[in-house]
Amino acid sequence: MEYLSRILKHVTTTMPFKYHPLCSHLKISHLMFADDLLLFSKGDITSIMILLRAFATFSVATGLQMNTMKSNIYFNVVSSSLKADIMQVSGFSEGSLPFKYLGVPISAGRVPVKDYACLIEKVTDRIRGYAAKKLSYSGRLTLVNAVLTTLYTYWATIFIIPKGVLKKIDALCRNYLWDGSTEYMRVPLVGWEKWVHHVYMKGVHWHVYTPKATSLEWKTIYRVRQKFELAFSSSSQWLPSSHDYTPASGYNWIRKKQPVVNWEHTVWNSWSVPKHMFINWLITREALLLKDRIYHLGVSPDADCCLCGAATETHVHLFSQCVYTRRLMQLLSSKLKISLPAVNLLGWISSKSWAKVKKWVTIAWIQAVYYTIWIQRNSARINGCIMHPDAVIQHISSILNLRTMYWLKCTKRVSDETWIK
Repeated sequence: MEYLSRILKHVTTTMPFKYHPLCSHLKISHLMFADDLLLFSKGDITSIMILLRAFATFSVATGLQMNTMKSNIYFNVVSSSLKADIMQVSGFSEGSLPFKYLGVPISAGRVPVKDYACLIEKVTDRIRGYAAKKLSYSGRLTLVNAVLTTLYTYWATIFIIPKGVLKKIDALCRNYLWDGSTEYMRVPLVGWEKWVHHVYMKGVHWHVYTPKATSLEWKTIYRVRQKFELAFSSSSQWLPSSHDYTPASGYNWIRKKQPVVNWEHTVWNSWSVPKHMFINWLITREALLLKDRIYHLGVSPDADCCLCGAATETHVHLFSQCVYTRRLMQLLSSKLKISLPAVNLLGWISSKSWAKVKKWVTIAWIQAVYYTIWIQRNSARINGCIMHPDAVIQHISSILNLRTMYWLKCTKRVSDETWIK
């Protein structure tokens, strides 16, 4: 398979191959594990043919052939006529998402709750297999810790498992521990509080208890208790005597009251690219490690801007005053046909009473430009080269092309649709 990787790398770099829009930055054309292979490309005949020819070369050299009956091709935002041409050339049938790869469902978006049914079923089948064995409580506890929890731990390293699914798995493990089956109608023999007092505290009062050799989770609970001890002093008690404690009141007390920001829904939204939103969040908080900070730490020999070298590299300069940034904003204004201010773009947009689609499309573009400025700044500092502003706008346009198709489906106003096109 290493030989196949070398062939794919060669053809994708020497031929007119176009990467999948979400793989172009890292130049990913394939993923493989043993004999499971995933190929990625843009939805055009030329790129598909290049991948097929590479695999044909591999087959001639090794004698290994692909099984078209067990292989599928998956499309996204591809016209019906182009789909038919690609399937005719490749010989593959069209598959539907999600599909399983290495035991987990692969989807274009967040995995829906219903697709976790196979995980719950796998845990249930294991428990039913163990139910025939007459094991003690200690034996069941060992199986829960060593086998059942590892089933969903593997999934948790890939996905953020919904809370309802975790509760269901926890209930299955709890039922098996106390009754040896998936269903349990009685009250557990030992409650959580009694278990804690018996195993960890051993009769010591909670307010004077100090953990010794124990788990990290239990030590973390102890550290939280130390913080909350301050809440019972007369000077810092967070609750009046007439109110009961709630987790929300305790959380608000320990984190202190924070000022309300006006950029929350502008930075975080469902329209922009996630990595763009995260970098824009850091920009808004002025938390990026620019030269004005690393110079004082002794990491950089100077504090000059990496893109223009004309001033100290601060957040204000890099994202509003730099010559490179101003040129990008001029091109963006021309692209969107909107007059953009020089500073505080996201705050300026939040005050606009535009139509929903126009507003969020503009935000997505601005966040993409800010993200690209950060990437080009790093490229200038590390590699000594940057993209031309015209190429940057074209690159962003290719990234947002798929989202533009979605935006066109959302809008119902002719003016918005004309503006997007």
